[in-house]
Order: sequence, then structure tokens, then C-alpha cells
Amino acid sequence: MTRLALAVSLVSLALIANGAEAQRPMRNRLKPSPARPLLRRMAQAELNRSYVAREVVTREGAASVEQWVKHDAVRGVRRERIQPPGEVSVDDGKRLWRINKKR
Repeated sequence: MTRLALAVSLVSLALIANGAEAQRPMRNRLKPSPARPLLRRMAQAELNRSYVAREVVTREGAASVEQWVKHDAVRGVRRERIQPPGEVSVDDGKRLWRINKKR
């Protein structure tokens, strides 16, 4: 052990022996984000509210898919493709139906 490392170790031990408190970590002094309660309310509303939304899914290297999403808390979810047109899927929580309107 080098002399410097030995000196640092001895000083640290002396501070601990004399009851010096360790530094407390800094607390987050920022205001709480309003996003957390909003996300919680959105998740709760999705369980018992009906809504209609337009969803666009874009993947790298693939064409984007645009669809209407109709959610009913009792009857389930219906997704109808806008672009490319043709496929409808209905999910009632027990079964999933896929209908191709092109055929």
C-alpha cells in the first residue's frame, strides 16, 4: 500500500471513529411530474370508458399502418384498417375475429 493510500485510509478511519456523519445523498428537489397522475387516470379510464381513436403504427423499413380503434369497455375492441384498407379485427376479451374485406 502506498503512503498516500495509507494516509487516506487512516484519515477515513479517524473520521469514522470520531463519529463524523457520512454525507447524505441529495434529495430530488424537482417538482413532481404531472404525467404520472395523468397516465394513471388514462389507464383507469381505458378499463371502464368507451373511446374511438385513430392509430398510426410506423416501423422502420416497413409501410405504416393506419387504423380506427373503437374501444367499448363492455363489448371489447374493434380495429379497422384505413391504410392499407381491408382488415378488421374484433376482440371481445374471449375471442378474436379477423375479417378481410378485400376477399
